[in-house]
Amino acid sequence: MIAVSPERPNSARDDRFSTRDLLGYLLCRHATWRDIQRTIDPGYFERPIVLNDDLRKMRSVLGQKHEQQWVEALRARGITVESLSKKDGVQARQERTAAAMAAGVQAIHGGVLGTETWMGEPDLLIRRDVFERHFGAGEQLAASADEGSAKHIYEVADIKLMGSLTVPTLLQVAFYAELMAEIQ
Repeated sequence: MIAVSPERPNSARDDRFSTRDLLGYLLCRHATWRDIQRTIDPGYFERPIVLNDDLRKMRSVLGQKHEQQWVEALRARGITVESLSKKDGVQARQERTAAAMAAGVQAIHGGVLGTETWMGEPDLLIRRDVFERHFGAGEQLAASADEGSAKHIYEVADIKLMGSLTVPTLLQVAFYAELMAEIQ
């Protein structure tokens, strides 16, 4: 059964642009126009069109289980993972993410990266030295590390259930990497 949801999927977010906004624009400019119009005049459309069906729900549940399995696999490797609850809200999670990064937590699950204009929610942030020790590193990672810096540098990881990379996935990770570069 397909139903129309009364809310946008990212209605709990603040007014900054997110990866959903960027990818939504690239995939369907008409949907972006509707979002803008709804922001300007909330009565313009009765409600946003968001399809909720059994397949979407099943994919969501499987995706969450897959993500949790990755977190548990990291813990099994001896990596300390700090998980942030999505119930805490975007701003609180962004502040907790920044504090965890400053404290040098090995990995952060469910964090929020943000600037004044943009925000994103990568699945994982893994401290670079931990990433290199457990997963190896290419020349670019090793060469870009600042040896004398006391600041911890993190790598973005996004967990996907699908078996192959897609262009939206690559854009999403690139977006998170840009946010990370601006923050670090």
